[in-house]
Amino acid sequence: MHPLFWPRVRAYARDAVIYLGVAAATVPVGIALSTAGIGQSRMAVIGVSSVPPLLAALIAARAESDGRRDTWGKRAEHVTVGTRDGNRPTFGVALLRNLVKITLPWQLGHIVTIGALYGGFETSDPLTLAATAVLYPLIGVQLWTCARGEGHGLHDRLARTAVSRRPEDRPVRTHEEAALAP
Repeated sequence: MHPLFWPRVRAYARDAVIYLGVAAATVPVGIALSTAGIGQSRMAVIGVSSVPPLLAALIAARAESDGRRDTWGKRAEHVTVGTRDGNRPTFGVALLRNLVKITLPWQLGHIVTIGALYGGFETSDPLTLAATAVLYPLIGVQLWTCARGEGHGLHDRLARTAVSRRPEDRPVRTHEEAALAP
């Protein structure tokens, strides 16, 4: 097992608390839209349900592309994200990484759940069945690729990033501190 597997799992679990806060903050919007009748269309509900996972990916990408190169969970676990050559990832690279890591499985889960609520399994709805067929193997592949070999998850492989241990004795510099350093 890769030595950073469990710190990464714990970091993701910590970050998930923030993502759940994002989802909870959108509940009033969902209630208002449902009251307005948007819940009549399964595709509209799927579209609206994509907002929290997209916001979560944006939040994580911003955190990973700033001077600290980590999210709150990674900071607590003393790990950081960088490009394969050790540089800070750009916002675009960090966004790709987090769309694959956060948004894709979360939204597939939404599609499966919403499909089930609308009778997708009973009617053999192709979207519900396809999302179900992709979701669980995707989660398995993400976990397997983080646990084995070099520890580069699927999202790291696609974005060409790597997670590494942050040395305890190395101070973390912000963009401003780095600009002022000799």
